[in-house]
Amino acid sequence: MKAHVANLIHSVVLVATSCWGYFGSETPSGTALIPAVIGVLLLLCQGGVKRESKAVAHVAVLLTLLALVGNGGMALRDAIG
Repeated sequence: MKAHVANLIHSVVLVATSCWGYFGSETPSGTALIPAVIGVLLLLCQGGVKRESKAVAHVAVLLTLLALVGNGGMALRDAIG
């Protein structure tokens, strides 16, 4: 799989699941939209990743790791609690 395709899929999944969590909740919280913001930023990086710009690709990787740590940390906290 090419990097720009993986970036596109990841950003769309982040936006979709974030909106689903926000609008599907009885008491929506603004923090549920943080992954959507990261997903939009990844979408903005899409052109640079497709052109194989190293600087933009590094920003996309950093945003992806931020999303992974943030979402993984919340899941781990909920599983422990």
